[in-house]
Amino acid sequence: MKFYLSYKQLDVPNIINKKSVYKDYYFKAFKTIWPFIGLLSLLLSLFIGKYIFLLDGVYARGLLGVVGGVLYFHFHCVGIQKMVDKQSVFSKNEAD
Repeated sequence: MKFYLSYKQLDVPNIINKKSVYKDYYFKAFKTIWPFIGLLSLLLSLFIGKYIFLLDGVYARGLLGVVGGVLYFHFHCVGIQKMVDKQSVFSKNEAD
């Protein structure tokens, strides 16, 4: 599994505009568990930083928020990718 930092890294077959695919599947991805795993990773990174490493600075929390946001985006893209893969498998079966 690759690490997603941009919607341009989505592996979308036969579709030129990946941004429209990302926009179309953004809310549909909440039907999967992946965005919620991303949200949990965001909250977990903030919790670990504050209560385990005792980081009280604004910049440290901001940095952990950025790391958690990147993790959230990654897991959201994983959910979108899995939905696109499932849809492409169904469309291949219908074509056969």
